[in-house]
Amino acid sequence: MIRQFDVSLGSEVETEVKKLKKELGHVDVLINNAAAIMDKPIMGMKIEDWEHVIATDLTGVFHCTKAVVRTWAGKKAGSRIVNITSIAAEMGRPGIGARLIDLEKVAMAVASLGVVFEKDNPVYNLFANPTTGKLRHEILNEKVLSAILEFCITPDKLVPVLKTLNEVSKQVDTVFSVSMISLLESDGTCYAADTARSAGFDIRPNGKGNIGLGRPLAKL
Repeated sequence: MIRQFDVSLGSEVETEVKKLKKELGHVDVLINNAAAIMDKPIMGMKIEDWEHVIATDLTGVFHCTKAVVRTWAGKKAGSRIVNITSIAAEMGRPGIGARLIDLEKVAMAVASLGVVFEKDNPVYNLFANPTTGKLRHEILNEKVLSAILEFCITPDKLVPVLKTLNEVSKQVDTVFSVSMISLLESDGTCYAADTARSAGFDIRPNGKGNIGLGRPLAKL
């Protein structure tokens, strides 16, 4: 069953969730996966663009979670909310740089875990095969100031991916940093941060507001 509606509109979300509950009898799992991308410099971004991104990426999560959780009243157990997590591995810095052959090592390592590479990231165009993480052979010896390898994973793959990145970082000849992007849970906790800490990784949480100065938002 496929339904299309605007997650930024609370009335639409409420109506569709009620329809689903009536037709299916219950809603057991909510996956917050909607996102809007406005890849523009700040001087070229209209307030309407900004409001659209916020309404979809943030307010949409609120509307969907509220509507679905309301249907769980009186239910003892078995319901789940899944927030999709995005990870970016940045290699190189101005003055140091990175060879694309090192980027390929990282890409192939995480590709083996079934990650989904972000198609709107410029690095995606360098792949010969995004399924395996293999880059085009003729560019492997090229050097860049830095390269960001961005991909999406489900929460259950977070620890295996972090451990794989830790191992492959020992094989590359440049500086290496990893960023995780994740939504907060309804109680204010962060599954990605807590899971990474429990696996022994030292993380530094930060908030981010994307206003077009950096790379575009990933389409989750």
